[in-house]
Amino acid sequence: MSNLDVDVQTVCTMVRARMVPQGRTIIAIAGPLASGKSTLAEAVVRELVSNEEQSEPSEVPRAILLPMDGYHLDNRLLEATGRLDRKGAPDTFDAAGFCAGVCRLAEPSYEAFFPMFD
Repeated sequence: MSNLDVDVQTVCTMVRARMVPQGRTIIAIAGPLASGKSTLAEAVVRELVSNEEQSEPSEVPRAILLPMDGYHLDNRLLEATGRLDRKGAPDTFDAAGFCAGVCRLAEPSYEAFFPMFD
């Protein structure tokens, strides 16, 4: 079993232990640049969703990925403010927008929409 597989199983075990019935459970994966956060997150979502058929059927997937990449400020804005060379630094994200989106997730009866990175 690879290190990634072990990490996926560890994270899935932690997530399942914290899942809230009839609600949303939000987890975040943090780490340094290029440390495998996205790879781990995608694998965790795949694992959680692949086990969906073992539970009651639902129109709503058991897990989704909400990447923060959609909250990168636009290159034109970063260039105009002299920060394009720092893209990825905390001040080059719409952090307030991301936080507001995560807060919307607290109410499970509402659909939430999030920007994708392009």
